[in-house]
Amino acid sequence: MFVTSTSSNCHLPSLLSEKELDSIRGKTRSFNKLMKHPRASLPDIQDLIDNLGVYLEVLLVNAPKTRGNIEKMDVINKARHLLEDILIRVILKGETLEDATKTVSGFYS
Repeated sequence: MFVTSTSSNCHLPSLLSEKELDSIRGKTRSFNKLMKHPRASLPDIQDLIDNLGVYLEVLLVNAPKTRGNIEKMDVINKARHLLEDILIRVILKGETLEDATKTVSGFYS
């Protein structure tokens, strides 16, 4: 997903700082705790859970800081925020997937 290969003579800075990586690691720990909640096993949200897990893993790769990678990271972060909001509403607040999606979509449109 990210461009990770660079020539040995070219040293690009990392896409994420150590502080940002720590934040993503914290989100991953929180995500793993959330997955232990009984409502996390609802069939309707399994694709959302899978996608959020992949987005968190991709962010932890910490590719070189290029314009293309920055743009990809921005798209992933927007999708990640949307999925986090929906999953929290469904799993912790007990909302239906449909209601949570409608509410959250209004925030991001």
